[in-house]
Amino acid sequence: MLGRGRRPGPSADSRRPAERTGTPLGSDASPESALRRSLPATMRGLSPRRGRVETVKVVAVLGSVMTDPLAARVRASPDATAVIDAASGEGLTYAALDGRVGRQAAALADREVGSGDHVAIACGVGTASVTLVHAVARLGATLVPLSARLTAGELEARVRRADCEVLVVGAGIERLASAIDGAPIVPVEELTGEASDETDGKADGGEFGETGEFDGASGTGETGGTDEERATGVGRAGRAGAMGRALDDPLAIVFTSGTTGRPKGVVLTAGNVLASAGASAARLGVLPDDRWLLALSPGSMGGLAPIYRSVLAGTALVLQEEFDPQGTLRALSAHECTGVSLVPTMLDRMLAELEAGDEGRDRDNGGNRDGGEDRDDRGDRNEGFPPGVRSVLLGGAPASQALIERCRSYGVPVCPTYGMTETASQVATARPAEAFANPGTVGRPLVGVEAVAVENGDVLGADERGELVVSGPIVTPGYYGRTGDGDGETDRKGGDGREGREGRDGGEGTAGSERFTEHGFHTGDLGYVDQAGRVFVTGRLDDRIVTGGQTVDPEEVRSVLRAHPAVRDAAVLGLDDEQWGERVGALVVTGGVGGGDAETGANASGGKHTTEGGSRAGRVNGANDHTDDGGNAAVSAAALEAFCRERLARYKLPRTIAFAEALPRTNSGTVDRVAVARRLRDAGGN
Repeated sequence: MLGRGRRPGPSADSRRPAERTGTPLGSDASPESALRRSLPATMRGLSPRRGRVETVKVVAVLGSVMTDPLAARVRASPDATAVIDAASGEGLTYAALDGRVGRQAAALADREVGSGDHVAIACGVGTASVTLVHAVARLGATLVPLSARLTAGELEARVRRADCEVLVVGAGIERLASAIDGAPIVPVEELTGEASDETDGKADGGEFGETGEFDGASGTGETGGTDEERATGVGRAGRAGAMGRALDDPLAIVFTSGTTGRPKGVVLTAGNVLASAGASAARLGVLPDDRWLLALSPGSMGGLAPIYRSVLAGTALVLQEEFDPQGTLRALSAHECTGVSLVPTMLDRMLAELEAGDEGRDRDNGGNRDGGEDRDDRGDRNEGFPPGVRSVLLGGAPASQALIERCRSYGVPVCPTYGMTETASQVATARPAEAFANPGTVGRPLVGVEAVAVENGDVLGADERGELVVSGPIVTPGYYGRTGDGDGETDRKGGDGREGREGRDGGEGTAGSERFTEHGFHTGDLGYVDQAGRVFVTGRLDDRIVTGGQTVDPEEVRSVLRAHPAVRDAAVLGLDDEQWGERVGALVVTGGVGGGDAETGANASGGKHTTEGGSRAGRVNGANDHTDDGGNAAVSAAALEAFCRERLARYKLPRTIAFAEALPRTNSGTVDRVAVARRLRDAGGN
């Protein structure tokens, strides 16, 4: 078990919350420079290449201990808005949220959950999941967040691999979870108490005006205990959580999406999360009244990181249970949001809404230039991207340059970011002006983070392509769990009870200890760093195809396919071939929008995760057409092969082409390469 044993924490008198630091985008002052000037060294992570300690500080840190961040926030700003439900407009102050956290922590403690235990949660986006994240932290336990869209088998596998003592499930999946054998199942309703818990302590009785402004607060979040405990919401369960935890203690185990093999449990320490939050605030800027819209699952790093960031900065989260493009645009405006986390699929659909609105207005203006009564639905259309938004943090999958250009056209302050679970979210993030001026960049590394390109163990120079290697306090200490498969798995903990870095995982293509070297964490991504320090990601190291002794970059083939006017998106990978070792295969999505955004389809349709969809094979020497939704012939496999033949060397040509309505994706929005390979094999790829 990770982190067993309680550690003494600082006294109550010494736990003073630090001041928030940050400036908005567009400020003359550099946020990173301000952070370095104003914050002492309290968070440490070795930079192997530089041979020195990097330091970052954020709130709720005292020396080498992180205190309960929510309790610290309540002392600093109890009446500030913590969370808002996007649909109803109901909100909770930090004091009211803290009360709920205290009650949930007490309920978990009654089930003998304590310091060092592993608690899995499978809940959608909402107040319940936010509350659970903080309740688990308050007990000194380790959070294991899981997507509520996983199957029973997927949930059980993760619960077992993470050695969870309990699995808390959200509404709607209790029956699914009942099939799981491995840990007690607790419906979240059993931890939230009576129905009145849904109304007490809401901001001004839970009502917001048309502008979404918060008008007041009530409720104390009483949980029993002393006056101080009632004020902070700690209560009888919180005495353990009030102690704090060392920065190298685990805070969460977050599973990777498993796009190329078996998902791995990434250990994230308190120091990892704090470093990430502070560096993100320095890059994007933070103001006291900021509101961040969240529609990503807390089971992914993109959905979990904003929960930690908001409490550390004292800002509000606007929670959207189910993503839909028009609803998200409206929520951003109605609740005066200043930031939002999106995957490219989601942003693509939001821009499509804006484009559809423009087309409708053009038709209205053309048919009724005098502005008569025929403009019946113009009031329902989004007039443009909400102007109050400063940051659209775009990650989870590569964003095409076409998508970035569409953002420029609509004035969307897009911030392409590069990160992964192993780095507690962002590694590098570009500000909008940087993204528009430097096509393909994901920006410079965040403060305290170093990214270099490495080949054969040597660090490459500027503009030289190699594997991207990351170092700094955001990098995980390793993976949790076991190597191998089935009942014969071997626990890989270190001699002191801490988890060791995992070795190669059962031959399924997932790496462990070899990914950590003197240079840092080897990401498996190909890319380079330019003369100005900007990072560019060009593909995956393990995606390269070797056919007949020749190496093919799948991204090059994908780019050519996407240049065809009938192709909306494509995924390219290697298929086993008896003669050539591997051959190039492509799963193609048609849409007749040539060169459009690469990220369309799954994981953004009303929040639903699409794992399978119709696909049909196309022989490259055949003439069978793939038709679009309107029944019109879009393109044939033979036509695509001919198109590629004019632009690629013969050995790079896709020899197996199949069509799909959308690319299969994981819950985090990345292309599910295992599912793509399966579809291509079903289409005759072997």
